[in-house]
Amino acid sequence: MRHSKETLLKQFRHNSDMPDYHALQKDAKKDVETALDVWSDILQHRIDIKVQYAYAKGSSVKPWDSPVDYVPVISDLDIHIRTEDGNLFPEDESFKQAMRMSEEFESQFLGNRPKYLHIPRNQIILMGKLEQLDNYTPPRKQDVRTLFGAYQEPPLPPAARIRAIDRTNLLNEEAYLQEMPMMVLDKTGLDYWNVIRKMNWRVSPAPIRLLNQTSDNPIETWAWNRSRIIDELEAQNHHELANLYTRFYMSSWTLFLSKFSDLQAFREVVRSGYYLLQRCIQEMKHPS
Repeated sequence: MRHSKETLLKQFRHNSDMPDYHALQKDAKKDVETALDVWSDILQHRIDIKVQYAYAKGSSVKPWDSPVDYVPVISDLDIHIRTEDGNLFPEDESFKQAMRMSEEFESQFLGNRPKYLHIPRNQIILMGKLEQLDNYTPPRKQDVRTLFGAYQEPPLPPAARIRAIDRTNLLNEEAYLQEMPMMVLDKTGLDYWNVIRKMNWRVSPAPIRLLNQTSDNPIETWAWNRSRIIDELEAQNHHELANLYTRFYMSSWTLFLSKFSDLQAFREVVRSGYYLLQRCIQEMKHPS
């Protein structure tokens, strides 16, 4: 039986009352927009090296149809940039200038939006280094938000190649899962944040990589938000995966709303992420 997202989300109540996720995400969206504006200004006008273009991708700029689509601090603000020589700073000044840029972003953000819900967790990626990876699949132009400059969509890999990359990347997470027991056995409190940081970028794409094995258009699947992914998991009778995926992000909301003080939420996020990855790998190896 297929369950609606609303049914799944009702499992996650904070102090017996459902938070107003719509209002929370409305504030979070303003935070994201402010951060994008600040980064656009800094990358164009506040550094010495010329940035040819910058774009944002991922959950921060996809549609938010339910609470799972963006969770403050857990979700990142993913910005890709291209420079003329592939570097962002002169080598002898890289640390000093990176620290200055980080401080300038924070100062501008707080000045532009003092009553914020969260400061987005930024991730700046240099395109030149990313494109050197064998398993890199570039995004379609329609799936990114250009901040400035002109992103020229490169030739996209054929569907079979994307499926093969997704299969390899998902199966490679088995080694990570084997290390997990030793990662968590001595962890308490905020120690779990380091575990979550190493986990969340693995959890987010895992169901996509599985679904793409039977997709006629895998590049399109990569453009889906998490609500759509959950719907598709349900449609293909992956009910356990849909529940684990939902639980990971809704427990992350509980953690965020507790100001990262809820120890049970820390453990629930890690537990859900572990079993989601484990189940995705099992399904990849032995489709049900």
